[in-house]
Amino acid sequence: MIVCDDQDAILGDYFKACKEDIEGFFTEQKKNGFPLEIVEIIYSNNCHAAYIDQQLTAYQNQHLIMIAYSHGLPHALRCKGTNYIDSYNIYLLFNACFYTNACSVGATLGKQFEGKQGAFIGFSKEVVAFQKASGMMKASIDCDNCGLKYIFCNPTASIQETYRTMKAFYNQIIDKYTDIYDPITIGQLLNTRDALKIYGNRDFTLQNYLSKEW
Repeated sequence: MIVCDDQDAILGDYFKACKEDIEGFFTEQKKNGFPLEIVEIIYSNNCHAAYIDQQLTAYQNQHLIMIAYSHGLPHALRCKGTNYIDSYNIYLLFNACFYTNACSVGATLGKQFEGKQGAFIGFSKEVVAFQKASGMMKASIDCDNCGLKYIFCNPTASIQETYRTMKAFYNQIIDKYTDIYDPITIGQLLNTRDALKIYGNRDFTLQNYLSKEW
């Protein structure tokens, strides 16, 4: 399941581009017999707590990977100025794999995955999404989606291993652009890398999750 705040006035185009990038990845992988499909894409119009609660409840007894491209605060993911995932419904994801590129969510909300069977990957601070004018948009999207692609291509890899791989990917991007962009831009990439957090079951693997019986 993918949530995409495509109508956001500032980052709507960026969130949509992230969604399209991971969709393209799924399409390519499906040609190679990839066993997973995107069950639903939730856009801004339905990105509110009532609809999200309904859909997450419907998938409680199924294998679910939740991907959210939107804004966030330490305690919540937000769309159109309202929370759609917060402390009131986050428990619906405690058995799932949950990734978001939203700012700050890893500071408080993500920590609620500790001691649960599911896994959370996200950011604990405000981070920068580079847009087209910067010349860094593709690199930014690649960083945002690198962990998801690694999980799907390496189903026996743990979330802990995925976390290390994401950090290494950020380092590669930083090294690539250090001599091209100004120190402020590189500093923003470093901040994003350092804000990356994981919580929950660090031994979580896609293979074990998909073999689980409900």
